[in-house]
Amino acid sequence: MACPNAELMPLLIEVLLELTNSEIIKGCGSYSRGFTLLGRYNLLLPNPKWVPYVQIGAGVVANDACKDRSQSEIGRSGEFTPQGSIGLHYFFARKWTIDMEAMFHHISNAGLSERNKGINAVGGFLGISYLFERRWH
Repeated sequence: MACPNAELMPLLIEVLLELTNSEIIKGCGSYSRGFTLLGRYNLLLPNPKWVPYVQIGAGVVANDACKDRSQSEIGRSGEFTPQGSIGLHYFFARKWTIDMEAMFHHISNAGLSERNKGINAVGGFLGISYLFERRWH
């Protein structure tokens, strides 16, 4: 089934809330917990099986890594987490997708502390999603 007016390549906008709860097993601190608010733009192509997207967001995390004064990356118990991603949904059934994503993630306190070197990470995700209500195609 093709998109109506597929030549216009409409965008579907989503808002996501990401919750984070990480236990640190090596390095400074023992936990990092927080949330991120994300905006995602899905590009609807003529082939309804493939839906690429771009997302950006920002959030906050609480941590105890700042207690280790020998490091300069994390200087406060509350840090900001801007991030950006590109990804692709592949519909293998009407409401099921395989999701692939590459992301850039930054953690810092925006200069609110003397220690603010920050942490930059690049990573990827592979997952499966179920959509309760399919709003496109």
